[in-house]
Formats: sequence, structure tokens, C-alpha cells
Amino acid sequence: MDSLFLLLQRIRETPGLYLGKKSLKLLVQFNYGYGFREFVNSWEKSANRDFFENFDEAMMSKTPALSGLGFMDGFNEFVYSYYNCENNALTGEYMISMNSSSEEEAFDTFFELLDAFMKEKGRA
Repeated sequence: MDSLFLLLQRIRETPGLYLGKKSLKLLVQFNYGYGFREFVNSWEKSANRDFFENFDEAMMSKTPALSGLGFMDGFNEFVYSYYNCENNALTGEYMISMNSSSEEEAFDTFFELLDAFMKEKGRA
């Protein structure tokens, strides 16, 4: 299982420890920080350390929204289907937030949908 998936499960169990509180927005921001750490680690290990060459492209490829993570391929479409919405440019996380009355509800809904998605894909 993907190490980030396992980390997400830990965050789900104790969100206050990692995020301060239950919040889908904070979870997404945590992921961006995690992705930046991955980018820096890979940059430090690379022989070519021209840091600013292609920086924007490299950062975007290393810091996707949660639904852009490898183990979540197809999650956006799953969320669109759940909300009976046409496929569009919004991330699944944003769709969940738009349809939730609070950040805490959005956090819980994200993990409920993630469970259903992983089960449907046979990865639960």
C-alpha cells in the first residue's frame, strides 16, 4: 500500500495531531507540504541541481491535489458521479467542500468517499 495512503489513514484517526483539527482544506494543504518535501528530497538526490530550471513544472508534478495521487486515479470522476455532476475542472476535494456544511463534515465525507472508491476499485 502506498505510504501516503497509510499516512492519510493515520491523519483520519487523529486529525488534531497532524492538522490541528478536522478540515479537508487543511488536509489538502498538508498534502501540498508533503509533496514539496518529496520534491526537495528528489532534488537533493539528483545530480542536476539547477533549482530554478523548470521549477514550476517540477513542483506541479510533485504536489498534486489529493485526487491526483497515484492510488486515487479516478477519484474525481467517482466524486462527480456521487454528486450526479458532469465531469469538470474541479477537484473531488473541492466538490466535497462545496456540498458540505462545514470543514469537519467535508473531512469526514472525503474519507467516506475514499473508502467507497477504494472498495469499488478492489483496493480496500
